[in-house]
Amino acid sequence: MTRIKQDAADEAHHLLHENVVREYSSGGREYVSYDDALDLVGVGKFHWILLLILGWTNCSDAVEVLCVSFLLPSAECELQMSSQDKGWLNASIFIGMMLGGYMWAVLADLTGRRKTMIASLIFNGTPTETRTLQYCPFHPCPHEHV
Repeated sequence: MTRIKQDAADEAHHLLHENVVREYSSGGREYVSYDDALDLVGVGKFHWILLLILGWTNCSDAVEVLCVSFLLPSAECELQMSSQDKGWLNASIFIGMMLGGYMWAVLADLTGRRKTMIASLIFNGTPTETRTLQYCPFHPCPHEHV
């Protein structure tokens, strides 16, 4: 991955130096729009790999959020939950995302984005992998109200 990142950085530096810095030599300062900067840098192999990794991460996170809709009926039955309890269970995921987002952002500022991304993926992925290894057979609710 380091070689891919270095190639992308070299390519970006070359393109920006050749196309943007030459315009600076006239003495004036010209700002480049975000779209123009992306056109100058281009999209390389590194960007596609990064998109793939972060895309899978986003999908994993979305699946965890969607699983709550499958868990709530069982949790209600097994744990005798009220509507308010179910609401808090559902909200706890989003509260955790909000607080976790701030925590990981601060850590990224302090330690760097790459280290923080790897740590957050491990922190999120380890419990997720552990849960996938558990077997819980489907059984009818013993407290079902008829």
